[in-house]
Amino acid sequence: MEAASLALALLASAPVELPEQTVRVIEQAPMYSTAAHGQRTSREFVDDVEVIPGEREVGMELAFLSSPEGLSGRPLPFTDLVVGRLTGRASLGRRFELSGRLDLVAKQPFPGGQPIFGGGALVGRVQISPRTSLFLGAGGSPLFNQPGAAVELGAGWSGRRFLDERHRYFAFAAAVGAEGTGLVRPRAPVRLLELAADGALQFMLPEDEGGVGLEVGTALAIPAWHEGRASWVESSPPFDARTRVRFYLAGYLIVGPRWDLSVRWTVLDRGDAASPATRLPLLAGGYDQTELTFGVSYRFGPNVRDR
Repeated sequence: MEAASLALALLASAPVELPEQTVRVIEQAPMYSTAAHGQRTSREFVDDVEVIPGEREVGMELAFLSSPEGLSGRPLPFTDLVVGRLTGRASLGRRFELSGRLDLVAKQPFPGGQPIFGGGALVGRVQISPRTSLFLGAGGSPLFNQPGAAVELGAGWSGRRFLDERHRYFAFAAAVGAEGTGLVRPRAPVRLLELAADGALQFMLPEDEGGVGLEVGTALAIPAWHEGRASWVESSPPFDARTRVRFYLAGYLIVGPRWDLSVRWTVLDRGDAASPATRLPLLAGGYDQTELTFGVSYRFGPNVRDR
C-alpha cells in the first residue's frame, strides 16, 4: 500500500507533456443578397399601386446584422455590424420608376479593415398592369478583406392578388426572376446564376383608413449554373453554390403626406458554416444571418400636397 502511494506521489509531481496543438481561426466569408430588387416603397405598398406618378423620394435605412458565425468565425452580436443605406426614388412618366441605393458601413466589429463604402444599386421598374410590374436592377460591392468587387444583376416580375376583392385588405404577393453574381478578381473569377421565387401574405389599410401595412413571406434562390474556384479558401476548392432561403416580416406606416416609416426583420440562410466554399467574400448576407432594418423616407414630388 505504501509503495502504491509513493508511486502516485511521484507521478503527480512529474510534469505532463501534452501534444502541441495549433488553434486557427478561419475567416468566414459572407454573401450579399440581391432579392430586394423588386421591393416596393412603403407608400406603394399601403396604397396598392406599382408606380406613383410624379413621385420623388429620399430616405435612409439602418440595418443591424447579427449572426451565430461572424466575419471571423465568431458570433456577431447585435449592433456590432451596422450598415447605413441612403436611398432615392423618382417616377418618370406614369408607368416607369427609377430608384438607387448607396450602402455605407457605419459600424463594424474589431478588427475592422472594411472600407466605409459598402456598395450600391440602381433599379428600374415598369408597371404593366395596375398590380403587376417588371423590374431590372444592377448593383456592386467591394470584396471583404481582399481586392476586387462583385457585380450583381437581377430581373423579374412581381404582382399581387387580393383575397378579399371588396375591401382589399388581404393580398397574396409573388415575384419570380433570375439573379446573377460575378466576382471581379485578379484570379479565379466566380460566376453564379440563380432562379428566385418570392411569396408573401400582406395586410394593408389605405392612407385614408390609417396608412398601415404588414407582410410576412419567404423567398428561395436556387442555383441554376455556377463556375469558378473559392480562392478565398486556403486550398481554393471549387465554388459550391447552395440554395438560399430568406424569411421576412415587415411593417409600414404612413405619417401624413410626406413621411413614411418601415421596419423589416429578415432571417437569411445560405451555405454551410463548416464549408467556406459555399459562400462569397462579401460583407452582408449569404451566411446564416439576421437583419433588422429601420427606414424613414421623405416625399417631395409634384404629386405631394400638404393637408
